[in-house]
Amino acid sequence: MTGRAISLILDTSAIVAFTNESIDVGETIAEARDNGALIGLPVVCLVKSGRAVRDHDRLHYLVSDPATRVLKCRRAHWQPMTEAYDQIGRVDAASAAVSAFEFGAYILSGVPDVYRHLDDGGDSVIPIG
Repeated sequence: MTGRAISLILDTSAIVAFTNESIDVGETIAEARDNGALIGLPVVCLVKSGRAVRDHDRLHYLVSDPATRVLKCRRAHWQPMTEAYDQIGRVDAASAAVSAFEFGAYILSGVPDVYRHLDDGGDSVIPIG
């Protein structure tokens, strides 16, 4: 383990934006990396984005970047994900929210309003753009 903390979670929209060469997403990832942080990629968001992405090479690049970690769903996540899904209405966004809570991280999102019903009112979300 590197000892670096995950400080940023990319949701589905941020992953798709990265593969579309979004400067905003690239700069935010670079800033986190420059600060010694890791970027979390919830596997549910990767699965969902895989269907929307045109450039799968960039998706593979993101997943293989040494500063990213693919975050799997664990047994302990089912109940918090169910609760987040009830608030958000999307399983991929619920996965990003649970990951952000687990790591005390921010969520980078192109659809920040999706998270407005979270307990923090969406304050843990960094909007793209």
